Amino acid sequence: MADQPMDLETGSSASTSKLLSDREAERANERRQKYKEAGKEWFDRAMQASNQGADPFHPAQHKAGPKTDQDFAAFGAAFNQVKVPVYVAVLVLTQAAQPILIQNSLRSMRAPAVLSFLHMLSAALALWVASSYELPTQRLQIDKLQLNMQGVKGAAVPAAIGALQMLCMFSALHHTTVLMVLGWMIAGEQLIEVGVNFVLLGQLPSLEAQKLLSAAAGAVVLELLWDGRSWLGLLMLLLWTACKAAEVGWRHLKADPHAGGRIASFYIAGLIREYSDEGDALKAPTMAFLSNALPVGPVLLLGFLGLEGRELASHEPSVPAVSAMLLACGCYVLVTCAALLLDQKLQEEKQLQPMMKAASAAGTILLLSKIGEARALSFIAVLCTAVAAGSALMFSIQRKQ
Repeated sequence: MADQPMDLETGSSASTSKLLSDREAERANERRQKYKEAGKEWFDRAMQASNQGADPFHPAQHKAGPKTDQDFAAFGAAFNQVKVPVYVAVLVLTQAAQPILIQNSLRSMRAPAVLSFLHMLSAALALWVASSYELPTQRLQIDKLQLNMQGVKGAAVPAAIGALQMLCMFSALHHTTVLMVLGWMIAGEQLIEVGVNFVLLGQLPSLEAQKLLSAAAGAVVLELLWDGRSWLGLLMLLLWTACKAAEVGWRHLKADPHAGGRIASFYIAGLIREYSDEGDALKAPTMAFLSNALPVGPVLLLGFLGLEGRELASHEPSVPAVSAMLLACGCYVLVTCAALLLDQKLQEEKQLQPMMKAASAAGTILLLSKIGEARALSFIAVLCTAVAAGSALMFSIQRKQ
């Protein structure tokens, strides 16, 4: 009788242990069932991925891209609708301010070659930096695979002509007025086009166009007589005209290396064809970069040979002069970038470029009036510049219709 409680206690613990083991077995069975279903599901997905040509054992890694802010995306969508007018406004305003800023820089730092060096270096660096980032547009992206000897050969002639034009223009701004340079360059560009077309192709414009060109040329001559600043300024403008004629002539030679039979040498014609083909293969941003980067060293060397280093050492530039110089370089960078961004639009709408030149000329006159250039804004000078620029631009618009 004394052993009966012990038997009851032993039986109770045994039944409890059996109940716990049954529950553990049930849980283990449930886990095995879940693993079996998960394995079957994974196997089905692997078979489906294999049927689609993917590797089920090395799935593609999905990289989380940067989150785009909704406000920024909305601004980008709105800007795409108005980007062309914005680029046009930037190009017009910077072209209007650039000659004034250059002349103000040259008043205290009489070093046109060094200033040209700074302009070209700034544009080349800006394009290089723009190509180092993933911008929304590819029109500022340099093709670095084209930065080789073939690319240098293709950009050599435009780079040399462009650098000489810049040197002559800066020197002319140093020795004469902004309006004189403005009227000469706008009218001279159209006169050179007509002259080269007549020499190489024997073509003359219509009688109405000839009247417009005569009015432009007469206004330039009258302004030159009225200006009377320096014969050195006239010499620089004539050198600029020669460089512009070389640019137009090179454009014609690219289309006809023999120049209508005037170049009999097949070797020279072959060189022209080789250089022009290499230039045509370059993308516009790459051409702009090389055109600014290649002449940097020779232009700086020319400046030091012209004793511009002594000028820089003897005259310490003032803060306003340095500010004007930096703003002028910034304007040149913006002009270069805006022209690249508008390249396709300018090709589609031929009349847009002369209209922008007219707006830039008007903007230059307005800016001169704001800074109080009394001598530069005499009535005769403004009238001659307006007639020269207006006649030349009307001729350009008429020719491109």
